[in-house]
Amino acid sequence: MNPSGRKRCLLALLLLPLAIGACSTTPPTPENPYAAEFARALADAPNEYQRGILADGVVARAELLDAQAHVVDCINASGLGVSAKYIEDDFGLSSLDSWVNGTFTDEQTGVVAACDTEWMGAIEGLYWGSVTNPNKEDWDVLVAECLVRHGLVAPGFTGEEYARLKAEHAAMYAKTLTPPEGYSELGSDSGEFHGTIRISEEDGWTCEGWCGVTPPLVFPGGTSEDDPEVRGCIVVPLR
Repeated sequence: MNPSGRKRCLLALLLLPLAIGACSTTPPTPENPYAAEFARALADAPNEYQRGILADGVVARAELLDAQAHVVDCINASGLGVSAKYIEDDFGLSSLDSWVNGTFTDEQTGVVAACDTEWMGAIEGLYWGSVTNPNKEDWDVLVAECLVRHGLVAPGFTGEEYARLKAEHAAMYAKTLTPPEGYSELGSDSGEFHGTIRISEEDGWTCEGWCGVTPPLVFPGGTSEDDPEVRGCIVVPLR
């Protein structure tokens, strides 16, 4: 081999590690926007089951479904006459539905809460958060963009305007409900919904402020939040 040939061979060998390094370089992993929420949930998790799901900073759909199955089995096996299942709405989001023959007792309400705490905790919220808002963007902005994108409001409608409309609507129809003395948290089985319980003034409740049925928020142009297309943007704004 002539000298010039040896030089070229040596040069190639010297550059080989650099070439390998260049080829093997991988892009940095993007930061998980829900990392802080996962860290808090992991620290607060009551058992190894939940920690096993939360540890990698991701809740897979299979993991969510498994946790839901555990919650339902736990409730249905309580022997307290409570039945439960998860139901899916028109937008693909699921929620726990539980029922009894009659009115919930404190013990029945407690078992539903206990089963959810043991098997679900923050898992469901983190799953749906990452699915419906994977980059953890401003929700009001996403909703406003969705409404514009689907022609439900005029172009130029902003997240700030949506937030203002919500605040004004909440203030206009605000009400304060005061339960009767000795009221049980389970409430009555008649009248108006108040959270997950039903109440009526006949049961001794008093009301201040707007005490009728709250009308839906109406957007500029006349579309209402109870319109299915509008509801879709409010619940799943990236659709």
